[in-house]
Amino acid sequence: MACAWSLLGPAHWSALTHKRVAVQTENGRELTGLVVTVDPVTASLVLLDEAEVQVVLGHAVKQVQILDQDPDPEQIHHMEALFNNNSAVDPEQDLDRTRKRLLDWIRLNLVPVETQGAGLVVAGGVVTVNPPFRDQDCVGLNQVVLDRVQRLIRNQPQDQD
Repeated sequence: MACAWSLLGPAHWSALTHKRVAVQTENGRELTGLVVTVDPVTASLVLLDEAEVQVVLGHAVKQVQILDQDPDPEQIHHMEALFNNNSAVDPEQDLDRTRKRLLDWIRLNLVPVETQGAGLVVAGGVVTVNPPFRDQDCVGLNQVVLDRVQRLIRNQPQDQD
């Protein structure tokens, strides 16, 4: 038997985002927190209370009561800071770092390599390695050299950061 919560639908659930709520569960527990999101498939809620994240499965929700229609903007900022990885490297920097690591690895293996545009030119131009610098991103007409460069890339040690 579906509970009333699961019948409310995504439009109702999405209206709860960034609101402080009290969730009554089928087993009698009450959880409070700021709604981060509601999964539209399972009707599960993701709540944030201070730095604790709680997931309340949709089938366990008995009732949801809005405690605060307009949460403190500082709370919303705090929530977004927790879920947005602000310390992540920007994709452009990550690509540059990957290219530099591969460039160093190929040179360490005494294979001639140089940068050309966004890519790497290996073995005097026989093979080109394009971003994002994986073995399948290699292009070359000489199959033997191409295979060896691809194998070299596959054997590159993983980053230890």
